[in-house]
Amino acid sequence: MTIDRLAILLLGIFIGLLLGRYVKFAKKSGAAANTPPGAAPAQSITVQAVNAKGRGESVTLAPELLAEIHELLQAGQQAEAIQRVRAACGLDAKSSKAIVEALQNMMQ
Repeated sequence: MTIDRLAILLLGIFIGLLLGRYVKFAKKSGAAANTPPGAAPAQSITVQAVNAKGRGESVTLAPELLAEIHELLQAGQQAEAIQRVRAACGLDAKSSKAIVEALQNMMQ
């Protein structure tokens, strides 16, 4: 292996390590890292879901809806949270339940 190839290899390793640290730092400093466990998110969340007509679509859950779902889940009212997502987003029961369960897992 020539010195030029060795230098390029070492430079590639160094850049890879720097990128790895940057990604790790970016994840730590994100909004989720500043939210205490069990707290409702302060920003909207966009999810990919299937609507009542069976077509995939992007659905944005507003902070107010997320806070309401969080309160319902804290009170043990998962069925009511699913109904609230269905009413607000126009999704079928299966998609609404999947969203609520995912939010419940995120908030634990």
